[in-house]
Amino acid sequence: KIQFSPQRTMLTNKAFLILPSYLSYSVPKFSIVYSRVRKVFDVPPEAFYNTVLQVDKYKEFLPVCEDSSILSKTDPAHFKGRMTLNFQAYKVTFDSNVTAVRDTDSHYRVTSRVNENPKLKYFISDWNICTMEGGKKSQVDYMIEFECFNMLYDRASKMIIDKIAGNSIEVFAKRAKENYSKQKKLDQEATASEEITQEAANTE
Repeated sequence: KIQFSPQRTMLTNKAFLILPSYLSYSVPKFSIVYSRVRKVFDVPPEAFYNTVLQVDKYKEFLPVCEDSSILSKTDPAHFKGRMTLNFQAYKVTFDSNVTAVRDTDSHYRVTSRVNENPKLKYFISDWNICTMEGGKKSQVDYMIEFECFNMLYDRASKMIIDKIAGNSIEVFAKRAKENYSKQKKLDQEATASEEITQEAANTE
């Protein structure tokens, strides 16, 4: 006599049918998809911080981002953004609540949260940017954490998440350097223009 344990009972039109456990179905459990990267870059922390806040520009330089925009802004430190990310195996669009905190001139933090999405149970990205060498360099700590509803998405994400996090922090640093160089040049041109104007006024 063969016995199955544990057992699952199914009601049919004629009788009760005992199903062995290997024929029954259960909801799969997914674990958290997580990655964290910490690096030091030759870029001022404020320049890096401002680059992270430019969510609407992500589509211009972030490889996994196909589209990005700012939907609404309560104030400079609180706004809602929308992003479409392509993780190779799947694509997901979500709205996130972004909070920016500037504790002091030596510490900046930007956190994005997605409460629930058809493909994601939740999503969090967190940037911590600290000043080094008197503001000439930044120590950047970048963390991504999320959980998928779909098992295939879950597995695919775990295979590429570390690579995506590593690449992302590098492209953000590159963009921050470009933004800083452009702003520095504009400031120099503005200063030179003011000096010329002042000299012209003094000669009159």
